[in-house]
Amino acid sequence: MLLFVALWIGVGYVGTNIVTAASHRKAREKSEIAGKPVEQVSITTEDGVVLSAWYVPNGGENAVITLPGITADRGQLVPTAETYINWGFSALLPDLRGTGESQGDLVSIGYHERKDLIACVRWLQNKGIKTIGAHGFSLGAATVCFAMKELPDLGFAVVESSYDTMKSATEHRLDMVHMPHFIGWPFGYFLGRRIGADFADISPVNYISYCKCPALVMSGDSEGVVSPSETLALYEKCGSDRKQMHSFKNGRHRPSISEFPDEARSTLRQFLTEEVGCILP
Repeated sequence: MLLFVALWIGVGYVGTNIVTAASHRKAREKSEIAGKPVEQVSITTEDGVVLSAWYVPNGGENAVITLPGITADRGQLVPTAETYINWGFSALLPDLRGTGESQGDLVSIGYHERKDLIACVRWLQNKGIKTIGAHGFSLGAATVCFAMKELPDLGFAVVESSYDTMKSATEHRLDMVHMPHFIGWPFGYFLGRRIGADFADISPVNYISYCKCPALVMSGDSEGVVSPSETLALYEKCGSDRKQMHSFKNGRHRPSISEFPDEARSTLRQFLTEEVGCILP
C-alpha cells in the first residue's frame, strides 16, 4: 500500500513537470504571410517576460492576435492569420511564454499566459489599432478566457477548442488511456502549486463570464481531449450578449481553418459581420 501511494504521488509530480515544461525552439523563418511583409518584434509583459512575435501590418484599424496551443509555436496559426489578413486585418502572432522563442520556463495552461495576451493588446493599442481581437486555439483559447476580466476593451474573442475546467481536462486524458479519475488527484495538487493558483481556479469557464465583447466559441465534436459539453459550458457561461457557437462534425483537436477551411472561414466570416460589425471583402 505504501509503495502504491508513493508511486501514485510520484506519477502526479512527474506528470505536472512534464505538462508545464517549457518547449523552446526557433520558429521557421517567415518573410511574408498572405503576401504581406512580416516584422520580427519583441513585446515585454507586465511581469518582465519578453515575447517573440511576428507582426504583419496591413493598414486600417483592425487587428487580430493569434494564440497557439500547448507546446506549439506561432507557426501553428499562420493559416488562421492569413484568413484575417486577406480580410484586411493586421495580425500579431506571438510565441506564448515558455514556448518557441519567447522567454519563460513555465507553461501554465493559459493562466499566466493571459499576461502575454494583455501585453500584445496594449502593444497594438500603442500603434493606434482601434479594434483588436484575439483568436486562440486550445491553450491559446484558454488564455483568451483567463484574460477576459483584465481586458474589458477587447474587440472580439474566438475561443477554439478550450477546456472548461482543469478537472475536465485531466479526466478526459485519463479516459483516453482507460485510467480511473482518482489517479489524477496528486496531479491537481502539484499543478496548482507549480502554477501558483488553486486547482479549481485554473478553469476558463470561471473567467469567460467576464466577457463583454462579441465571442465565438467553437470546437470539433470528436476531439477527445475536449468534449462538446465543455464547449457548451463555455458558451453558456460567456457573459457577452453577442455570442455564437459552432461545432465541426467529426472535428479533431486541430485548428479548424487547417482541418475545415471552407466551413471555418464561413463561420468566422458570419461572426465578424453579424456580431462584430466588420465589413469584409
